[in-house]
Amino acid sequence: MKKLILIFSMALVLALANKFIFHPDITFIRYEIEKYEPVGEGTGPDMCPAPSVLSAPKEIGIETAKCFYDKGVAFIDARDQDIYDEGTIKGAISIPFNDFDPGYVDDYEIDLDVLYVIFCDGGDCTLGADLAEVLFDLGYEMLLLYEGGFPEWTENLYPVNRVQ
Repeated sequence: MKKLILIFSMALVLALANKFIFHPDITFIRYEIEKYEPVGEGTGPDMCPAPSVLSAPKEIGIETAKCFYDKGVAFIDARDQDIYDEGTIKGAISIPFNDFDPGYVDDYEIDLDVLYVIFCDGGDCTLGADLAEVLFDLGYEMLLLYEGGFPEWTENLYPVNRVQ
């Protein structure tokens, strides 16, 4: 029994060391994100006006995400590359949070002043929120987080890219 406790303790210490040394931006508990619900608030044909300034990444629902998609707003998939390759929202940019190095953000060719919608697998997935937080800290202030993610998008039969 003592050996089991020792092994468990060592594994916990190594896991925490790995998190704090190699992945300090990954959170254990998802922080609360304020909602952004512009659908229906626009005047005339613009039913989902883009925010002019955001003080932090804001969360959006499926209707708002689809409205921004239809307007041509770029989507960023924060899931791992192999999952992205299996299927993603049509036209989404892949920036896998688990492999993301802020020092190489320029390699992704994303603009500081462009609106982006970030997503992952919805539910308990925090990759999108983690990526949004890191990008916001790097100066990308036009970030929305689509909470429902890829599963909700596909349930609604919205456009996707899938490997056949």
